[in-house]
Amino acid sequence: CPNGITPAEFSEITLHIKNKPQLALRFFLWTKSKSLCNHNLASYSSIIHLLARARLSSHAYDLIRTAIRASHQNDEENCRFNSRPLNLFETLVKTYRDSGSAPFVFDLLIKACLDSKKLDPSIEIVRMLLSRGISPKVSTLNSLISRVCKSRGVDEGYAIYREFFRLDEENNEISKRGSGFRVTPNVH
Repeated sequence: CPNGITPAEFSEITLHIKNKPQLALRFFLWTKSKSLCNHNLASYSSIIHLLARARLSSHAYDLIRTAIRASHQNDEENCRFNSRPLNLFETLVKTYRDSGSAPFVFDLLIKACLDSKKLDPSIEIVRMLLSRGISPKVSTLNSLISRVCKSRGVDEGYAIYREFFRLDEENNEISKRGSGFRVTPNVH
């Protein structure tokens, strides 16, 4: 490949070696160091899913942080959001089933957003997950609520707590029918 490979080709290669995650990670790092592929959100998503699937969470987390920080002008034009974390979330959702990933990949994304001081995208990601019936870990929600309390005050933190743990929906029609989805808070 004298001109390198496209992000789509990288994703395809990654899917073929998904049972060898260390090799896939080395291949990803090699393509970056040699500038063989101008990675976009889709190629980042494929390697992130592969690493999450293999329970290599620290490597997946590092790549999520890199994908959030990277500013590529040639990313997909069909991205709906102005926020890179939200676009990464959308790409991760679209590629989730094909890659056979693990659900905690979204917890890693939320934690990476919090560490990158991107609070609003973190809140939106949790809202979108909850709307799909997917619950982040309680510890992830606790971290997010704590960060909201520190940066926006206790009242805003309590409002987010009530929203995420769906405390206002106890008398809602959906909850009465038994199809409502709730996260159960823990002692923290």
